[in-house]
Amino acid sequence: MPLAGARAAGNRALSRVLARVDTRQAIKERDRPSAESTRSKRREETQLRQARNRLATVNATRAENETIAADQNMGPRTVGSIHYSGINNWRRGVMTAEITPDMLGTGSPPSVPISGWTDGYARGHLLARSLGGDGADVRNLVPIAHVATNVTEMWHTVEKPIWTHLRTAGNEGHRVKYTVAVDYAAGRNVVPKTLRFHARCYDENGIKCDDLEVVGSIANAAV
Repeated sequence: MPLAGARAAGNRALSRVLARVDTRQAIKERDRPSAESTRSKRREETQLRQARNRLATVNATRAENETIAADQNMGPRTVGSIHYSGINNWRRGVMTAEITPDMLGTGSPPSVPISGWTDGYARGHLLARSLGGDGADVRNLVPIAHVATNVTEMWHTVEKPIWTHLRTAGNEGHRVKYTVAVDYAAGRNVVPKTLRFHARCYDENGIKCDDLEVVGSIANAAV
């Protein structure tokens, strides 16, 4: 091929490549949002996020104001063999009970609001409903993670063994001395950090049973 023809062919090929590059660049420029539109979109997203945060704060404050006064401070209460300690600055203390077979299934579901009861936390009984715990007494209710702490840990670790033992044939005269203590983190947090418990069985003669003693603590799961 003559030199001139080769140069012309090369120039045409280069032109095609440059045209493709220019076309791609033009598409990018067309699809790229302007700096002003990007800033505007970011401002809108920030305003929306701030509005949502303000709404969440208002709702949380309203919910806390509706419940906080109801259980800030309260004296202790004893009902039969159950003793609920008082409440001091929204914090529960210790529940003690002597559980007998006739108490099983006589408790009640939670029916009063408590401080710290928000999405993800349940109003958990210190003395379980299944064991005769009162769901209308704020002294017996604390905010705990429903599935992780209330159902999975408390029921399977300590409450179910008590229930099973007292329902077993031949144990009609038995009773279980049961204690649950509530621990909190430092500060004004009204949500318990841990629940400590001790359950010990005694027969009709007041002698310790060999087949039921549960001692331990459970961390209140975060939600």
